[in-house]
Amino acid sequence: MGFFDSLLNAFGGTTSSDVQKNWEENMTLEDIENLERQGCDMTEYRKKYEERIAREKAEREAYLAMLDYAGLDAYKATPRDIDSEFVTKMMTLNKLSEKKRALMVDAPLVYGAVVQAHNELWKSADGGYKAMVVVFALDAQHIYNAEWLNETANRIDEMNERDQVPEDCKRLIKALRDHQSVFGYKLGDTLADGADLWCATFAVDNQALLPDKRLEEGCVVPFLLLEQPRDNRGIELELIPAEFYTK
Repeated sequence: MGFFDSLLNAFGGTTSSDVQKNWEENMTLEDIENLERQGCDMTEYRKKYEERIAREKAEREAYLAMLDYAGLDAYKATPRDIDSEFVTKMMTLNKLSEKKRALMVDAPLVYGAVVQAHNELWKSADGGYKAMVVVFALDAQHIYNAEWLNETANRIDEMNERDQVPEDCKRLIKALRDHQSVFGYKLGDTLADGADLWCATFAVDNQALLPDKRLEEGCVVPFLLLEQPRDNRGIELELIPAEFYTK
């Protein structure tokens, strides 16, 4: 039985071409080297791997080059003009009801670091309603500290891989391991270290509002927080359209 025949056998009901394409899109250098040690000729797949890595690097560089978070500085101060272009576009592009317009006036602008997200959100697409989990802060020291927020998201992701979890993180990790869960939690000191730190699920209704219609590793996502969050309740966030923080 050949290599891809073995994969096909493992994924019953999936076509051989689908299995091969999926493997090629996700293969690692370690995968290739392991198969080479087993005597497989991986010349073709090394070439495809190198081409994919080069393409992903170019796409990341282009994504980072288009970002301009400083463009959001004009919209951080509250109260905002209820009839401003920013508020109007937030309403229109997020397809919000008029009753939410007044909430835009005083809603804090926050940065969300991605803890985990649906696989399709990392790919440029027009689709919608895919979930992600973000961590954000409300205190002045951390609210716009993208580096700290991303480090915190990474700490949560690492914690999710462990068997032993600190007591004040157990409900969060339990929720993260249930991919059907919807939550909004204030985080304890193990992760917050004194910050006013929150973690919540968010459903992306319109992926086109993201830069290049996708997420990028290590890049925060700006939101308006429409209501003061309450622990163990849904948290009302709205995506800020990419046009406000891209060149």
